[in-house]
Amino acid sequence: MMKSVTTVFQVVSLCFLVVAYNNFVNSLPVAVKIQENVVIKEISKDLIALKAPPKKIQEYANAIYMTHQSTGINPKLITSLMKTESNFNTEALGPPNRTSIRYKGLMQTPTATFKFSDVDTLHGARILKEKLEITDQDLRKALALYKGGLNPVAFRQADQVLALYSNLQKY
Repeated sequence: MMKSVTTVFQVVSLCFLVVAYNNFVNSLPVAVKIQENVVIKEISKDLIALKAPPKKIQEYANAIYMTHQSTGINPKLITSLMKTESNFNTEALGPPNRTSIRYKGLMQTPTATFKFSDVDTLHGARILKEKLEITDQDLRKALALYKGGLNPVAFRQADQVLALYSNLQKY
């Protein structure tokens, strides 16, 4: 009798131990990897067409996809803006402007990390989204504001982004 009670106790203890272990393992953080999908494949095609560095295609495609998911901005527009801002150079550094600010990174923002393309891309897209809100969703004006203001040079640069964006939409 004592032996069967001990065996039952051991089995119950083992069950509790297995459940506790499974709960512990399931609570551990897991690295998130963006699954390859149709949108990422399309972004990759666009990056290749615009001659982004081949070794950076997957990294940039993931950054653009994540930014699109977060902001709702069309990935082709993000890609076009990135091309015109930095030519896909994470270490791009613009000239000092009249306020001595130097714009940096993929999206030429005041605070680029130079290391994290996903952070830099999201930051630039959020700035663009803010400009879209300011201009009542007028994309050309928003891009001009992003490029430096409502002046002829900024509008020419905005038109370059829009031309690239239009070309990418034809594919």
